[in-house]
Amino acid sequence: MSAPSPPDTSLVLSGSVRPAQIPMLCDRLGDLVAGGAPGLVICDVSRLVVNLDAVDALARLELAARRLGTRITISGASSQLDGLIASCGLVGVLRTRGPVAPAPMPVPMPERDVAADELDPRAQPPPG
Repeated sequence: MSAPSPPDTSLVLSGSVRPAQIPMLCDRLGDLVAGGAPGLVICDVSRLVVNLDAVDALARLELAARRLGTRITISGASSQLDGLIASCGLVGVLRTRGPVAPAPMPVPMPERDVAADELDPRAQPPPG
């Protein structure tokens, strides 16, 4: 019978991450997994502001986790974060689990009733 796997550890990132905060986040990760065989680190990013600094922080956290003998799985990633991770070429490095369904985009409504021929640009008289 194999030994039970170590318990997972949770790390929650929310708001905006500034580059100066990344070393502190890596230290926090070290504190979380210190004192034993680290299990998987589940990083909840569902409330994280999506930008390049966030992707940089996640990549550096993954590197720190690997140095500590574990890995990070990103939970709650939006489609925007998934797309930015892909754009940065980090799909094979940063693992996401169960993206959050994106919020529906509002559909702009005209301020007045619009006739169908007004929607067709060919129906408009030429400018001037």
